[in-house]
Amino acid sequence: MLIGVLVDYAQNFPCLKRMDLSNSKYLVETPDFSETPKLERLDISGCTNLLCVHPSIGLLKKLVFLSLRNCSNLVNINFDRGSNQSSLTVLDFSGCIKLVNTPDFTGAKNLKYLVFDGCSSLSSVHKSIGGLLKLEFFSLRNCKSLVGIPNNINAMKSLQHLDLRGCLKFENLPIGQYSYMWLICLIVLDLSFCNLLEVPVALRKLECLERLNLQGNKFRTIPSIRSLTRLTYLNLSHCHNLETLLDLPPTSDSLGGRYFKTMSGARDDRSGLYVFDCPKLTKWLYMDGVHRNIEHVWLARLIEKPCHFRCGFDIVVPRDFPLWLGHGYIGSSIIRIKNLNVNEDWLGIAFFAGFELNNASKGDIDQFHWCLFDTCEHPVDFDDVTNDMTNPEPKIRLPYNWLVTEKDEVENIEAKTKENNLSNVGL
Repeated sequence: MLIGVLVDYAQNFPCLKRMDLSNSKYLVETPDFSETPKLERLDISGCTNLLCVHPSIGLLKKLVFLSLRNCSNLVNINFDRGSNQSSLTVLDFSGCIKLVNTPDFTGAKNLKYLVFDGCSSLSSVHKSIGGLLKLEFFSLRNCKSLVGIPNNINAMKSLQHLDLRGCLKFENLPIGQYSYMWLICLIVLDLSFCNLLEVPVALRKLECLERLNLQGNKFRTIPSIRSLTRLTYLNLSHCHNLETLLDLPPTSDSLGGRYFKTMSGARDDRSGLYVFDCPKLTKWLYMDGVHRNIEHVWLARLIEKPCHFRCGFDIVVPRDFPLWLGHGYIGSSIIRIKNLNVNEDWLGIAFFAGFELNNASKGDIDQFHWCLFDTCEHPVDFDDVTNDMTNPEPKIRLPYNWLVTEKDEVENIEAKTKENNLSNVGL
């Protein structure tokens, strides 16, 4: 009965541009879309009993946005090789837990955002993926049955964000299969918790990369990443077999910070280095004939090029507190900055927090330390206001936007505009 109503509705509105069928719990099959050739936006998300999408969906050449998010009973979808979806920009299959294969993307050459997050039954990606030369965002997060992706992803010259986090059966990444193309625009690569046994040597070719997440994998070493001079985020935590980190990128004049200008929601992400819970890893690097601490090398990059690092800066490594700390507290404390002699040469304030875990439970914190960096030249006055605050959680109270340049403000406005635009199309 519902299908009949939808067909009549479509036939009566041939100029229809938007159709919202989201959360239609009785919808089992979509209508024939040949009666709505001008459709631009189609939302079928949350239709948990949907089993079949009519193949005429491939004929919607003006369709810009298509969401099948959380259609949890959908097994297959066919766009047909002769389809024409030349306007399609956003395609979202996240939460389709029974989806086995991706569709053929041949008719959707202009896709920019493609999401398959949480498609736990997905086993393969159609080889036509390499033809999506305008794709910018591709996420397969938590596709636990996926064993690999086609080698031709290297040809995706516009791809900026590739997320494969939680693809548990993933054993290698086909980077570097083509000598003439190396994902030349990739800014973000997330390979965390993929059970990787080795990191591709060709990773060093991703010279635009700014964020690399390799945490939770099984490799023993990673190849040289000295060429990744724009890198501002590196996560190697929970790599229990990691023994050797050959080097870190040196400081460079390379133009960085693109991530915070181009990616939606980027302003919630911090820059930093995370190398904790790696019991076999030495804390020393042998770079340029000298033994150096991992954190010292990374901190030097921040000091040299602070404009590359946004939204705060973390260094989380297994280490004792630095000897040059000015003040410290033990236990849960709330610290208030009273007087701040801000100098235009300042990069910021360094805070150190140390955690000691009980052997009984990893989640129990035995001791917690707050420490603040202080100098005689530019003193920072602060006091402990723990007893004056109703919320006992440890925190630092800083003036809001205590040091924001005019350039930062312009960038904030541009990033917010892009975020709003993506929100309008469902991202």
